[in-house]
Amino acid sequence: MTFREGAIIPDLIRDALARCRRLRGQWPDIATFASVHRQLDYLLEVATDPAADRSRLTDIVIGVQAAREVETIDPDLADLLHTINAWANAWANAWAERLPPPK
Repeated sequence: MTFREGAIIPDLIRDALARCRRLRGQWPDIATFASVHRQLDYLLEVATDPAADRSRLTDIVIGVQAAREVETIDPDLADLLHTINAWANAWANAWAERLPPPK
C-alpha cells in the first residue's frame, strides 16, 4: 500500500475505530483503548480535512500501544494500528519539513 492511495487511509482508520469501540465495550477499564480511540479520531480528521491541525501528529503513539496492549487481545487490530501509525509518522515528518504529504 502506498500513502498516495488517500481513500484507503480513512477507511482503515474507520475500521480501526469500529474495532476499538468493540474492545472498549468489552474492557471499559483499560485506558489504552480510550487513548487509541482519541488518536484515531484525530487521525481521521487529519486524513479527511486538508485544513486540519497537523501539529499533534508527532504525539501519535498507537503503534506502541498496539504492541503493549492490543496484540494479545486482537492481533489483526494491532497490525492495523501499526499501519496507521506508520502513516501518521510519515505525515508528521512531511509536516515538520513543510513538504507535501508522502506519496
